[in-house]
Amino acid sequence: MKYFFVGLLLLLLQNVFGQELGVLVWNIRFASTQDGADRWELRRNELISYITEHEPAMIGLQEVLHGQLQDMLSVMNQYQFTGVGRDDGKNQGEFSPILFDTTRITMLQSGNFWLSETPDTVSVGWDALLPRICTYGLFEWKESGQIFWFFNTHFDHIGEQARIASAKLIQQRIIEINSSNSPVIFAGDLNSEAQDETIVLLQNRWNDAFLNKPAEITFHEGTYCTFDPEYKPKKRIDYIFYKNLELKYFEHLTQKRNNGRWMSDHLALWARFSF
Repeated sequence: MKYFFVGLLLLLLQNVFGQELGVLVWNIRFASTQDGADRWELRRNELISYITEHEPAMIGLQEVLHGQLQDMLSVMNQYQFTGVGRDDGKNQGEFSPILFDTTRITMLQSGNFWLSETPDTVSVGWDALLPRICTYGLFEWKESGQIFWFFNTHFDHIGEQARIASAKLIQQRIIEINSSNSPVIFAGDLNSEAQDETIVLLQNRWNDAFLNKPAEITFHEGTYCTFDPEYKPKKRIDYIFYKNLELKYFEHLTQKRNNGRWMSDHLALWARFSF
């Protein structure tokens, strides 16, 4: 009987402290009428099904228009989101939304700021071409009560100064907000390759999931794939950084549509963490 209770206790501890947080990060490509065979309405159902197959607790997306967000949430019933459109702070322009599974996750607070010298108002920063935004939230894992922060963003594709300054701004905001030093995940399309100053700066303070993945897992190193089914992804510009969590698994997902074309012009990133 003694061993039965010891075993039961170990099982309970494993359930409480050993759970894994599934995180999916993906630039899904905005709904453009110029995309021909890769228009959103033609790839939407397969992309949404692929996400739900992985059953992520947390999802960070980029290049999401309001209509795309509505399409996804109309099917992904157990998910809610936080985020705003970068053009007006409401529904206009691209979102960098965070979606979370309400059966497993509770959102405690959330916010947004623009990547600029005036982050609390709609704005374009430094040498960027477009307004860029960061969406964040404080979340609780219902099963254990563990809290963690999630930051999701999309850096400018033109402004090198803007990318470097954006990384510094987000790091400073995290320091200010996360006074209790809780676990943090910071993810997004950073439009920077690993050797760029932006990424080197972040790697000096953060764990890069790609560099800390289990050694036996192999996949395309790049994340930008275009829609061309013959294109082999070479440029790694999408990232998951983390602090105060243990990475259990990481992969760049390479599933294609039934017609052989990529689901987006970026690969999705899939990670599992334990607290």
